[in-house]
Amino acid sequence: QKVVQSISKFYEEASRDALLKVVSGEDNPEILDSAFLGMGHFPDDSVESALTEALTMESYRHGIASAAIGGMRKNGNPEFAARIHDHLVANVDRFEDRSLGSALDNLAVLSQELPDAEREEIRVFIADFVRDPRQTVRVDAIKALATLKDPRSVALLESLQGDGDRDTPESDAARKALGSLNSEKSQTGEVRDLRKEVLDLQNQIRAIQDSMDTMKKKMEPEEKKEKQDQ
Repeated sequence: QKVVQSISKFYEEASRDALLKVVSGEDNPEILDSAFLGMGHFPDDSVESALTEALTMESYRHGIASAAIGGMRKNGNPEFAARIHDHLVANVDRFEDRSLGSALDNLAVLSQELPDAEREEIRVFIADFVRDPRQTVRVDAIKALATLKDPRSVALLESLQGDGDRDTPESDAARKALGSLNSEKSQTGEVRDLRKEVLDLQNQIRAIQDSMDTMKKKMEPEEKKEKQDQ
């Protein structure tokens, strides 16, 4: 297992090929977990295929699938979001509480740049878990909504933050999630304001240029007349 973890630290084709060889012939689930998690940062079709196939592998407490989802997050390909979502829908009861929370967060990361309609489907899916009977899952779902960075989660999070008289893990997570979303909104606003300032400056430069062109045109006849008089 330590050997596999060491191999995954080297970002080169030989490391990728070694990890692919491990997952094709290894039976030890702990070594497989490390290999699938470690190969995630290689943006390669063969790696993506191996990670996708790993979702179907049987393992104790669904550990290999959880590791593969972690590898998908490292890979960063948004196309993995739909595969993780479909897998969770069909296999949610096979995940341990913590593994499920991690999977929701990984799903949120990969869904951040999805088209609006697809991201909304993911948001609704994650939001359903804030009513899960397990407190750990509820809290992790709230954190995942913050990770998704979708402002449509604000209303739900506001309803979960409570009145402050009696703090719970859920209300604390909701307040932190709202703070994170508001921070994102503020940064977005700053970028938008900066863009507006640039546009305003460009318009001012154009106005000055137009004014100079107008003055130049007015002065041309006078200059021609002066030359003729000379």
